[in-house]
Amino acid sequence: MSSLEGDVNVGIEAIFLLLLLSSCSIFIFFIIFLFFLFSSLNSSLKYLGEFEVPTTSGEGIGG
Repeated sequence: MSSLEGDVNVGIEAIFLLLLLSSCSIFIFFIIFLFFLFSSLNSSLKYLGEFEVPTTSGEGIGG
């Protein structure tokens, strides 16, 4: 009986460890995804900023 309870405790601990590892990996993946999203957004904004320079001087799109 006691060995069965020990096996159940080990299973519960393993499940908690797996949940902890999966949540940590999801959190790390989310941070990496946010970092890539922010860097791509920053580069696209920089590209748009460079792209808008000729439009302000009256040459280019709508000028």
